[in-house]
Amino acid sequence: MKILIVTQNAPLYLPTFLESFIKIWKENDEGSIEIFIKPPYGQNSLYKEVVYRYKIYGTKAFLKISSKIFKNFILSNCYKLKFTKNCYSLSNVLKKFSIDRKNFESINSIDSVNYVKNNIDLIISIASPEIFKKEILDAPKYGCINYHTALLPKYRGRQPLFWALLNNEKTTGITIHKMDEFIDKGELIIQKKINIDPQDSLDSLYIKTIEEGPNILFDAIKNLISNKNKLKSLKINNGVLYKLPTPMDAKKFRKMGKRFI
Repeated sequence: MKILIVTQNAPLYLPTFLESFIKIWKENDEGSIEIFIKPPYGQNSLYKEVVYRYKIYGTKAFLKISSKIFKNFILSNCYKLKFTKNCYSLSNVLKKFSIDRKNFESINSIDSVNYVKNNIDLIISIASPEIFKKEILDAPKYGCINYHTALLPKYRGRQPLFWALLNNEKTTGITIHKMDEFIDKGELIIQKKINIDPQDSLDSLYIKTIEEGPNILFDAIKNLISNKNKLKSLKINNGVLYKLPTPMDAKKFRKMGKRFI
């Protein structure tokens, strides 16, 4: 079994998640893993990204999150110097598990599609910044699956945990589904509810999903490959497609007493 993980180079939560999942995969001797990494969502330049984040988080949360990112940067370099065994960047993950990083121009490129057809059994999308087209969806033996932190069809699109908090939901969750050409649609493989407690921040919700997610993803792959459960279609007629939060959305979020961290 050979899988390709398609993700983005995010500094906070993804390294921990991928480290946990790949460890489970390797311990069960399920096969090899390769990774295709793209820049984060909408990051046209570092300056624009920083300005956007500052407007979203506000001064206090921006400083806290920035210090957390800086801490991970320092610890990532400590890993390279063998002062720690935990991964704090995607480069740490690649090194720890000796994983090959693919360098396609796009997951939808001709080179990517041809490579996947001949080498990959399954693609896993985890916060991928690209929308998959039909050619790549049909390329792997077992298709493409998506890891999404919401109870689909609710909270399709970007930043589902933010929107769940903003809308005062009592639960959120993790959905893993087989992908089709529509965003966060396809066939349901596994879904798991996660409670939202009154004291939860966006940061603590991400941490909750990291604690649950790797095992759920592993079980989803096993179910898909074994054809253990008949897959049901995810109907999107009752699921809003959310976009990235605007500064006005974030202002409302903070005014309601919600916290980013």
